[in-house]
Amino acid sequence: MKPPSLSILLVFAVGASSGLAQDPEVIVEVDRQEVYEGESILYHVTLNHVDSPSPPELKAFDDFQVTPLGEQSLNSTSITIINGRRREIVRRGRQYNFRLTPRRTGTLAIPAPVARIGNQDLKGRTVTLRVIAPQDQDTAILEVTVDQKSVYPIEPFTVTLNVAVKDLPAGFAERNPFSVQPTPPLLQVPWLDDDQIPKGLTPKKDWQSVLQPLLSPRGDGFQINNIGRSSVFSLFEREATAFQPKPRRTQRKDKAGKTVGYWEFVIARTVIPRKVGAYEFGPVTLKGTFATAVEQKRLVGKKLFAIARPVTVTVKSVPNTGRPDTYLGVVGQFTFTSQLAPTKARVGDPMTLTLTLAGQGTLEEAFPPDLAKLPDIGANFKTYDATTETASNTRRFIYSLRPLNANIDTFPAIPVSYFDVERERYVSIRSAPIPIEINEAERLSEDSIVSGAQRSSLTDRALEAREGGIFANDTDRHSLQDESVKPFGWVFAWAGMIVCYVLATIIIGHVQRLKADPALVRRRAAAANARKSLKASLAALRNARNSDAFRDLRNVFAHLVADVTNTSADGVTPRDAETRLIGLDVGDDLASATRDLVERCDAHRYGVASDDSDQLGSQAKDLLERLLQLLKQKRVFR
Repeated sequence: MKPPSLSILLVFAVGASSGLAQDPEVIVEVDRQEVYEGESILYHVTLNHVDSPSPPELKAFDDFQVTPLGEQSLNSTSITIINGRRREIVRRGRQYNFRLTPRRTGTLAIPAPVARIGNQDLKGRTVTLRVIAPQDQDTAILEVTVDQKSVYPIEPFTVTLNVAVKDLPAGFAERNPFSVQPTPPLLQVPWLDDDQIPKGLTPKKDWQSVLQPLLSPRGDGFQINNIGRSSVFSLFEREATAFQPKPRRTQRKDKAGKTVGYWEFVIARTVIPRKVGAYEFGPVTLKGTFATAVEQKRLVGKKLFAIARPVTVTVKSVPNTGRPDTYLGVVGQFTFTSQLAPTKARVGDPMTLTLTLAGQGTLEEAFPPDLAKLPDIGANFKTYDATTETASNTRRFIYSLRPLNANIDTFPAIPVSYFDVERERYVSIRSAPIPIEINEAERLSEDSIVSGAQRSSLTDRALEAREGGIFANDTDRHSLQDESVKPFGWVFAWAGMIVCYVLATIIIGHVQRLKADPALVRRRAAAANARKSLKASLAALRNARNSDAFRDLRNVFAHLVADVTNTSADGVTPRDAETRLIGLDVGDDLASATRDLVERCDAHRYGVASDDSDQLGSQAKDLLERLLQLLKQKRVFR
């Protein structure tokens, strides 16, 4: 049996001998210890003999692009033989998987992972990786380009890979270079794998739709991302699937500066950005055998490795300059309409207003307009915070409102704004005004008020007296006590017992229903869930101050309010949180503080606030405890 390669040996940080197998340990595995520049390795960190592991920390990995690949529980035993020595490895813990892509060539040290286990830190061993620079050759040339280096959210851009292969030597120049290869060379293109598309980007088409037209029926071309027998394209094939775009003959200079012929193959993919940030595409690598010479009238091949340097696209945020107060936080192109029902009402009657934003863009980020800030609406209507609904290409904001007076005949137009990426400016639009009819509320006259029923007088009962008294005039002992049979007492006693039994049954059933009541269950778990969520969100805020961290922090309070009021947590606005807390009688100050904190979290999410996340986290912790204490005093959790 051939000894295993050093590139797949297990590297132990703790517990080198099997006698210490039960002690907590960190196991590090790499699938290779030598790669070409641009290639990636699989990196596995196993926390062995650990009951409640936490993800390891990968610090100082500056020479690598680290991509998490998920985690899994392990419970297995394996045996390895290295240099004739047998070792039994028992695994009971959790494995964390990563893809490491080196950022430079040379001999690189993969730093030791650090795992917090109990009250101590366990470190793995450093692993050495040799990264080989690509050859200086002009046979196969790769280039990655983008049609735009800087875009706004939802503005599509296209990434293009150009593979140029030099003409075959004299006598074979008219033949496609890929038609003479026994095995298709391997092309690794990260952005053609849906799982490797950077988060925040959405491909316009899935990878199957991009590659399907490039399938090579003759089997010549190149492999892409190791797509083989397990793919949908080659379920019953024995060999790897080959792809070949339609070639184009071109001229370009070789290393010596001589103009020679090349065959060019182009693959392009369009993506749509959703979040602000810098996104890297590449590197792309090509590895295989290419014909470079002729000997005895036969082509001679040479193993080559080529690389295309990565390119970066910046997705920029919308400008602050010129941003109107009516901006809804959306980017794209939209229309805006309104509906009001009913259009005839009395002062104080409820009405429903539905605003619809429709179009192409970041609809999921849109927040509802604040109607109370619009003078014509705030002065004439009592408004309540909106609920939101998102469907295909539309987002609706549904408000409840009540007219305050009968001096209005038109519900005013509502102005909103969005950022148009094509014109690179803010665009303001309005809903159409709606004719309405508001009448004064009816008032009851004093004569129409019905009084309560009067009490009926008691019938006087005559008193009978005996002049001589009982003992003086009555010698019959029956005069002292009525000895007649009275069955009503017994009936009332039995009836009372039956009533008590029924009441006890009702009370017991009521208690059981309360225990199974989902609303009650939510209220009783609300405090513990809120504290747990706050702890997790503060940890996320310390590690990564991004929009997701601020979203999680604001959701702590949104979910708390929803749980104690048994309402949906989806679409809870700052005003929703304040209104529902006021309904729980927590006081205007505490309700207002909650609204302010949720608004600040939203401001951080959309990049319109300064970085005061440390202060924000401390205030959130203090505010949550005050809220929970007051809600407990008011017996809300019962």
